[in-house]
Parts: sequence; structure tokens; C-alpha cells
Amino acid sequence: MEPRNVWMSIAAALIAVVGTLLMAWLSVGRDLITEPQVRRIVMLEAPYVQDRQALQQNVQRNIDAVVDIRDSLQTIQVAQVTIETKLDLIIASLD
Repeated sequence: MEPRNVWMSIAAALIAVVGTLLMAWLSVGRDLITEPQVRRIVMLEAPYVQDRQALQQNVQRNIDAVVDIRDSLQTIQVAQVTIETKLDLIIASLD
């Protein structure tokens, strides 16, 4: 085989490979999903988004309940101090 025919065969093979890759890209690759599209789908359309929202609502309700309990506890502590003061006065008047 002559060197010229070898180079022509190599060139033909490379053209065939490039053509095959180009056709594969045109038929499959252009429809592939991109990373930003995946991120958008996960953030907005994934089923766990609803679960996440429900969990966040539960956490917020728990925070509100803890704040209410803390406020009630402070009110009880103030009432306790008042009652103890009155008791001390009553005990002192009995002596």
C-alpha cells in the first residue's frame, strides 16, 4: 500500500469518526438536560419540596410554641415572686 493511500485511509476514518460524533450529538446530545435545569427542577418541582415546606411550617409552629411557653413561664415567675413577698409579710405579721 502506498503512503498516499494510507493517509487517505486515515483521513477517511477520521472524517467518519467526526461525522458519527456529530450525528450522535445532533440526535442525543442536544436533548440532554443541563446542570442549571437540574437545579431548577430540584428546587421547584421535586416531590420533597412539599415535604420541606411542611417541615419548615412545623418548625415555625414549634418556635412559636416555645416563645409562648417562655412568656407564660416569665409571667408565672413574676406571680411567684409576688406571692412569696406577700407570704413573707404575712409570716412576719404573725410573729
